[in-house]
Amino acid sequence: MGAHACDLRSVQKRSTIRAVTKPGAECQQYGELVTDDSRHLRERWIGKRTRTELLGSPDFQSWADLSTSYQENVIVRRSNAATSIDDVRGGVFAYNDTCSLSGYLCLFPALPQPERFFRALVPTGGHPASIHAVACGAADAAAIDSNVLAFELERDPALRTRIRVLASWGPHPIQPVVAQATLPAALREHIGHALLTMHEDGEARQALTTNHVLRFVPVTPTDYGVATAAQVRVA
Repeated sequence: MGAHACDLRSVQKRSTIRAVTKPGAECQQYGELVTDDSRHLRERWIGKRTRTELLGSPDFQSWADLSTSYQENVIVRRSNAATSIDDVRGGVFAYNDTCSLSGYLCLFPALPQPERFFRALVPTGGHPASIHAVACGAADAAAIDSNVLAFELERDPALRTRIRVLASWGPHPIQPVVAQATLPAALREHIGHALLTMHEDGEARQALTTNHVLRFVPVTPTDYGVATAAQVRVA
């Protein structure tokens, strides 16, 4: 994970995100998304009011039988004796940013007041940095997108000796590729077709394979009416 210093101050110094004193304070608009019901989520955020069109979503080569979805993997140090999330109460939790379902908002269904459950919530600016914070001892736990964790473990196999998965939540659909509906219809159609057929081109398929993507698949707003979104509460 590199030779970065391993303490809370250095983790926060590298982060471009300030620590929050009120969960969700930096993400008020997204707070509306995660507290509203699925129908409103689809209409407001993936419909006419945002003037966006879904073009496709990556179909990853299976990580634990998840190809078009991901889980939040709560990680701790390998030496940590915790057997459940309750065992890290009073510890330091590292998160990428407050608008991330996989790194932060996933806490709320299980821990309605994470700022009281943990001694400190430390922003890192990204999943890899959160992994580093746990691996080096600057944080006690972090929630990581399972695809990102799989990539990092492949890139640095030694991480397996330093961290482990304590719990997994989800699954959730992988983030889609979207286009503004203000783009000409013919251009949106052209981009969408190129995206969904790029695995048929040898050079493009190699690029996808390098990133563990089999292809891009069609998605609809209904695919993003996730039940957990309505369960998340932002204070």
